Amino acid sequence: QRRCVAGRIAVSIAHEDYPTILAEALDAIAVAEFDVPAAARWLGASASQLMKLLRREPSAWKLVSDARRTRGQKPLQ
Repeated sequence: QRRCVAGRIAVSIAHEDYPTILAEALDAIAVAEFDVPAAARWLGASASQLMKLLRREPSAWKLVSDARRTRGQKPLQ
């Protein structure tokens, strides 16, 4: 089932697919060297939707922010 429609990530945090979708998003962000907009484009989502997905899981948000900080990039806001 397609979860990105018109740039929106459509999945409830309570849905059984949520952890898999979050993991895929984190993988894409890592491959994009923690460039969230680039990862979002690759996933077919908007950067704001990808950020919203990360915000729902504080540990994912922290992981990406810390990785960006380590690489000299601005942390997520």
